[in-house]
Amino acid sequence: MKLNNKGFSLVELLAVLALLITIISIAIPSLSSTLARSENKELEEKKKLITSAVEISVNKNDSYYSDLKNNLCSFSVEKIISLGFITEEIGTDNDGNIIKGCVEYKDNKYQFVDSECKKECISK
Repeated sequence: MKLNNKGFSLVELLAVLALLITIISIAIPSLSSTLARSENKELEEKKKLITSAVEISVNKNDSYYSDLKNNLCSFSVEKIISLGFITEEIGTDNDGNIIKGCVEYKDNKYQFVDSECKKECISK
């Protein structure tokens, strides 16, 4: 009687399984760190976009926002959204929370700062 030797042995299947587990254990941390870096980069790009939106809006209505140019006040992201300078989608992070920070005018340029906001700028 002939034995049918088609297929894989249990040892061969376990060796392939061990190899796959090793590859996956290396790939998952790499993918998660890449994802975290891309989320941080997206947040930084949103901050630049928010700053540009304030700069454009303030320059269109320069007389309304003289306190900002004198570095006496700042715009929080919530205020920027409420004034319609940006959409809510741009002003929120990946979790849907409003980005913390303000746009100020310092050293002759607009800057996004992650610290507490100065007195809110009031549009006249």
